[in-house]
Amino acid sequence: MIMAASDESTSQETGFKLKPTPVPQALAQEAKEKMERGLQKQRQLLANVIFPSNMPGPCHPNVTSFVHLIRDLEIAAKGEEKSGDGNFGRTVDTPFSKDDLQRLKSNSTNGSITPLKEIEVVQSKCNVHLRRAEHYQNIADKRKEEGADKHSLFQVLSMAKIFQMNYQYCIAAVSCPQRVATFNHCFSKYTPDVIKAVVEAGQHKHLCGKERKAIERCCGQKVQSAMRKVLE
Repeated sequence: MIMAASDESTSQETGFKLKPTPVPQALAQEAKEKMERGLQKQRQLLANVIFPSNMPGPCHPNVTSFVHLIRDLEIAAKGEEKSGDGNFGRTVDTPFSKDDLQRLKSNSTNGSITPLKEIEVVQSKCNVHLRRAEHYQNIADKRKEEGADKHSLFQVLSMAKIFQMNYQYCIAAVSCPQRVATFNHCFSKYTPDVIKAVVEAGQHKHLCGKERKAIERCCGQKVQSAMRKVLE
């Protein structure tokens, strides 16, 4: 009777070495390590978040008008610093002139903090998040030019997005702390599964909508106060 050659003898005769079949335990360990790496990266992202971790982006208060006001005033202030001939005026980059800045710097009629000073305080406390968002965005732009892989690019863009969300959340929290605290308390009543289901259904506006609108009105009033001062 002719016996079949073993795998080892066959590999020696043919010059090929057969790869051992992975055992289930090895596959399970590999999957576990991959999952752990993913969780570790997620924990690193969440460690940088200053807003409640169960609060997705669509549920954040809209403070875009305040963000634009801060940006325009910073551009105007830089233009004023660079102007030594007294000819500083309106530019295509900002709607504010030198006279506008002076009005915002003037003392308010009731003796409280001026609109410009209030805005500067908010920016000084939140600017670190904006700078970090810009830092990661610059890295992402560079990696795009270099043709980096999608996974590497996604990680950097995720960090940029988180710090941009941090910045806008910080503006709301510093400007209207009590209303933000009320909003956060409202959100704490919902489980992550409920929040996810509502957001996926496109009904996120119904999650603490009253509390979110209160923050948006509060920030909007501060923008209106600054603009009224400009028009005085």
